[in-house]
Amino acid sequence: MNPFARIIPSTAVAAIAMLALSGCDKVTETLPPPTGTDTIPTIQQGVYGRVYFWEGDFMPVVPPAPPRGTITPVQRTLVVHTPTRFDSVEQVNYSAFYRRILTQRIGTTASNSAGFFQIPLAPGRYSFFVVEDSLFYANGGDGLGFLLPVTVVQDSLTRLDINITYKATF
Repeated sequence: MNPFARIIPSTAVAAIAMLALSGCDKVTETLPPPTGTDTIPTIQQGVYGRVYFWEGDFMPVVPPAPPRGTITPVQRTLVVHTPTRFDSVEQVNYSAFYRRILTQRIGTTASNSAGFFQIPLAPGRYSFFVVEDSLFYANGGDGLGFLLPVTVVQDSLTRLDINITYKATF
């Protein structure tokens, strides 16, 4: 019998147990629920969602440890560009902040006090950026180099929740 046959299953069980105890599912529980009609889209086609600011320590802990970070819906200005890759921005060091975006700006919108935003857009692909002071912030990509991309389909809405995480530890 293979001497590792008993080790591998117990290792897999330990890994699953660590994931279950890590508290990762607690992050979604701390997101504020939508409130009232200020988070319901009124557009027929385009992008809508919420903007959240994450601050604090989100490192996994063994429950029942209290949350050590906060997730708050925030008001921010959002800028929409044609699909934007890393080679079309001036990045600040190796961060998720950018000084300039060299692609065409399509539009601008803002989130309300519940973090909710919406913007009507024609069918196509776009990149979203959050204005933080004098810089642009985008902390996600599609694996092909496009920053915070989203696709709009004819006569439909696309949901995009934006997480601002530069003051959070994971």
